[in-house]
Amino acid sequence: MNLLSSSSVVAAAPRILAAVLVLSPAFVPSLLLAQQKEDPKEEVLQLNPYTLTGKKVVDWNSQMTFSGSRTAELLLDTPTSISILTGEYLADIGATNLTDIFRFGASGVTQRVSYRDDFTVRGFRQSLLRDGLAVSGSNTGALTPVYDVERVEVVKGPTALVFSNYGNLSGTVNYVTKRPTSYATGDASFSVGNYGTYIASVTQRGPLLQNGRIRYRVTGGWQEQSGWLGEGTDRNHYTKNRVISGSVDWTIGDRTELRVDAGHQYFGRRERGSAIINPSTGKVWQGSVDGFSFASNWSYRKGVEERFKAELIHSFSADLTVRAIVNTFYSNSSTMGILTNPGFVAAEAPNYVTIRRQAHHSDTAPIYEFGLVDLTWKQDFGALKNRINAGFQYDHTNTGRNIGSYTATLPDLKLNDPSTFNPPRPLISAWVGTPASRTEQSGWTAYAQDSVSLLKERLILAVGGRYVSSSITTTGSSTFVPSYGAVFKVTPTVSLYAGASESYTPRTGEDVFGTPLRDTIGESKEVGIKFNALKDRLFGTITYFDILNDPVFRQVQGVHPVTGQVVIGNAQVGKETNEGFEADIGWVQDLGPGALSTYLTYYNAEPLTATGTQPQAAVKEKYTVFAKYGFTQGPLDRFQLGGGASYQGSALGTGFTDSPAFTLYSAYLSYAHGRWKYVVNLDNLTDKRDAILGSEANYLVYLSAPRTFKLTASTSW
Repeated sequence: MNLLSSSSVVAAAPRILAAVLVLSPAFVPSLLLAQQKEDPKEEVLQLNPYTLTGKKVVDWNSQMTFSGSRTAELLLDTPTSISILTGEYLADIGATNLTDIFRFGASGVTQRVSYRDDFTVRGFRQSLLRDGLAVSGSNTGALTPVYDVERVEVVKGPTALVFSNYGNLSGTVNYVTKRPTSYATGDASFSVGNYGTYIASVTQRGPLLQNGRIRYRVTGGWQEQSGWLGEGTDRNHYTKNRVISGSVDWTIGDRTELRVDAGHQYFGRRERGSAIINPSTGKVWQGSVDGFSFASNWSYRKGVEERFKAELIHSFSADLTVRAIVNTFYSNSSTMGILTNPGFVAAEAPNYVTIRRQAHHSDTAPIYEFGLVDLTWKQDFGALKNRINAGFQYDHTNTGRNIGSYTATLPDLKLNDPSTFNPPRPLISAWVGTPASRTEQSGWTAYAQDSVSLLKERLILAVGGRYVSSSITTTGSSTFVPSYGAVFKVTPTVSLYAGASESYTPRTGEDVFGTPLRDTIGESKEVGIKFNALKDRLFGTITYFDILNDPVFRQVQGVHPVTGQVVIGNAQVGKETNEGFEADIGWVQDLGPGALSTYLTYYNAEPLTATGTQPQAAVKEKYTVFAKYGFTQGPLDRFQLGGGASYQGSALGTGFTDSPAFTLYSAYLSYAHGRWKYVVNLDNLTDKRDAILGSEANYLVYLSAPRTFKLTASTSW
């Protein structure tokens, strides 16, 4: 089955949608029915189970989610830990991508690298979602910008029943995009900062027809940054992206709605935020003020990502709603850079001065296609209320098509000789190719969940499972992934909850050592408390979790049993466990002539391998806090000031002994005037230059950015 295999259709969709929106006379914001006019600061009212409800009382607090059961419900009613980072919070911390977001948001979530969406949740590497649908963005080597993102929902716990990534045991990150509105509204922002940073975005939303039955949203985003790593040796660094996306919602009659979404992103970069590790000390090699970069004036990482989704929702009655989705995601990326392979010259240990290098060039084109039909059926028996969610899903993935992969020998790098930092590009005759590889997988799954509300909806019991057909499993036999949960509402604003689930990840092929892969089975249990008290001003979740995953698939370095060569790649490393506590808490308190807003996260865990050691890339501790004080009267009226601190504990790297703990500090200042708001963000105030975010080899680590400054002007209408 091939749902949308033509990349040309996907490529054309965003451009066609943008042209329709721009050329339509209904793009003018004045078109709006008086009886449908709403406050632009409020969220959309409920139309069906697949539309969020409610309105915000506190900027940093959102209590409605799709991430608990595929349908709109309150956080307090879900038997899993979910953190919602609102658009206002993302703007205050100055977030432009995933790395920025998790500097201060979501406990237990850390980045593995600095140049792409590649992260761990509760110690295990997981995949990204957009509007609850899986994407293959991590294969393209890009960081997803947040131009068209309304908020970010971080799910801590198995997501088999909720989303298509039934292999995600410890959680996921769900980007929720902006939806069209029945009233005319828009927003725009422009940022300027050091290291040649320029960022701009604009979104326009509203009705396309006077009766409001067809509504639209179009977003454009643009970023340029000259780059910071290697400023002392190679100034030809840059990071850039271009995004255009849009949505159309069409209410067809009183019971049917069609939603179409499309997007196109271009990205390019010649700065991976990487540095060399001194193998004798395990520390970043400070050859210059910023360490060393492998970039040259001919190296790059660039590509495009295109997505298209069509969603049809029909309500047969007030209690029965059916939804059908067709979704496709396509990306094409190209990489040319320098690898330190086979690495440092061993004869010069421990005072290394020479590094062997190779040039590497590869092209990949992942494709993800997806079809889903699901339903929600509610039944009210008075003292007992029942809700059934069920669905059927077909997936087709091509996540590893190598169009080409080539290497060539380069001159050695001499650490004390800047003339060797930027070698000439190898001649075409020097490149050696490797066979193209392709990993395709197709198959279907089905899920069902039954939730029962008792005791005047104070007790909620949920049980369900996902059936994974033999067409997906490597064993050739089907499997079943169960899930159980319970919520008890102590008061209308406080809930106790517990959940137990399994996960299943099908594997095909061999690992980097030539060993056949086995399907991964996981188990997860958690208990916790959720609250949204004091008129929405105290909100959050506190959780204890216990996870088992066997066998874990990690990036490793080792000696190939046949060739005897040192290889770096993905391999199954056996059983791993993790248990601990985490908390995400927000608090808004009126103090004097203003209000203090605070958001803090706590994560303390004990990740272990089968031998009782700490796994690679699994952080044991992470604590963050971000706070602001807003004046509402007096000479400082409409000023806000604040800042934050983020501590990340040590972790094992890939091929070197340790990624040391570090703490980063930030400052925040804003001023509002009419519809305009001006924000200053200062990050890494102490200019810490050796904060290691993660690693992928014995010689390579990814560093946090140095001290950065950004001024943002934003407005809405």
